Amino acid sequence: ANGSEVAEGDTIGTFRNGEAQLRMLDGAYLMLRENSRMKIEAYVADGGDKDRSILDLIKGTVRSITGWIGKYNRAAYEIRTPILVTIGVRGTDHEVTYIPPGDPRGEPGVYDKVNEGEAYMRSGNEVVEVPPQQAVFSAWGARPRRPRLLASIPRFFRPGPHEREFARRARASVRTLAAQRQARIRAIRTIRRAAPRRAHERRRELRPGARRAPGAG
Repeated sequence: ANGSEVAEGDTIGTFRNGEAQLRMLDGAYLMLRENSRMKIEAYVADGGDKDRSILDLIKGTVRSITGWIGKYNRAAYEIRTPILVTIGVRGTDHEVTYIPPGDPRGEPGVYDKVNEGEAYMRSGNEVVEVPPQQAVFSAWGARPRRPRLLASIPRFFRPGPHEREFARRARASVRTLAAQRQARIRAIRTIRRAAPRRAHERRRELRPGARRAPGAG
């Protein structure tokens, strides 16, 4: 539902003519296009060097406009796919599509289209850099296939009905990433400072002989 929260470990799916847009804690925006499925495998956005964003695209297409993880912790940002192809970024706006065998849209495999910035595709030991306004492809197969840049962008990469509004919100967020990150760091520090005090108060409440309020558990 609109406004619902998602968390690490959750899987999000869409049906025909549907899409899901997610605003991530690090200021990133994700758009899961129709007939798609994605799992948030790992996600931490506390503003430090342990931040990470690892997404498993199970099927379909996801557009990602990266936040501060893609800017400051690039090695900790990945979109993984069922054929062991991984997408990384240099801070970017890109779209990843997985086409399984039998899908009429095109040759089976993983595609990544870069709208702005740069990305790379890794398959086995092979890594191919992707400049803006180009797409890269790695074919489906039992063994890793070397990614290759495509001469043109496949036609199945097409905008959805809410594309402009999505891009407007995401790019507004990108302009304030540093401020958002600092605000998150301050919030985490406040929470950590308060935690020992709350634990101490809880121990006092539960010490031997302490009186509990009626009905307290």
